[in-house]
Amino acid sequence: MREEHKILPVPAEVAAADALRIANWRDASVQLYGSFAATIAVEVKLHPDAEWQTVASETGPAIVAIPDGAHSLRVNTTAFTSGAPGAALGGWVS
Repeated sequence: MREEHKILPVPAEVAAADALRIANWRDASVQLYGSFAATIAVEVKLHPDAEWQTVASETGPAIVAIPDGAHSLRVNTTAFTSGAPGAALGGWVS
């Protein structure tokens, strides 16, 4: 396994970003950062045909643990007023 980091897209409007396949990631976390007035949901699917499930919904900078076994991940801006939210994914990839 190798350590990996990726910058994730975070919409600066009410919208969901494109999904990222993370089936081969372990011990992953998403860090939300930046100065913003928004609500950002970190969402996962355990199967490609499953519905999106919210792991955490945050209104400021935070670190969110992603459950092992997740198939896909996305960042969903559910409310937005202003600012520049950012997100980064880190973990171990096989």
